[in-house]
Amino acid sequence: MQKIMFNDRCGLTAAVLEGRKTMTRRAVPAGTPLGNWEEMVKKSRYQVGEVVAVAQNLRDMGYDGREKDWARGNIWGLDHTPAWTNKMFVCASECVHQIRITSVRIERLRDISDDDCYAEGIQAVRATDGWKYVAGGRRISDSERNRIWAGEIKISDKCAFNTPREAFSALIDKVSGRGTWENNPYVFVYSFELVK
Repeated sequence: MQKIMFNDRCGLTAAVLEGRKTMTRRAVPAGTPLGNWEEMVKKSRYQVGEVVAVAQNLRDMGYDGREKDWARGNIWGLDHTPAWTNKMFVCASECVHQIRITSVRIERLRDISDDDCYAEGIQAVRATDGWKYVAGGRRISDSERNRIWAGEIKISDKCAFNTPREAFSALIDKVSGRGTWENNPYVFVYSFELVK
């Protein structure tokens, strides 16, 4: 089984586990011959029907830090291993959450629709000055939505945008590096469902 990583600083792993994020875009590797889309999809990293582990560090998955890590040859507890705080060091077999890939397609990054922006985890919030779209972060609760609408809570202009696409463009530049949206690369678009 493979694993897939989502950005924790932007709250994307949490969005996947909460069911708010059901789609991800990954750049088509440089040098990939373009043109025959069906053949390219066959060579994508993840395939339709494949179950993939959602990468998390051991602490976030609820492991007991005092357990001995004999498998890694560590006589100390798990909390003394790199995997305790860094999901890069966690094997797919140790991950407790999984997703199933339901579809794969190729498109340009900026061809994203508003519906796909929501599937990428963008949240719509009704504010006193109209609808705002929030990129990443934790789930906004119903009570918070009501307080935003009533003007009791102001959404920071740094994280609230006027359209879902603006919010997604800011998110993708934060996750993949400044200029990614402007460069408009070809991407694999993976739709998925949470298995466990």
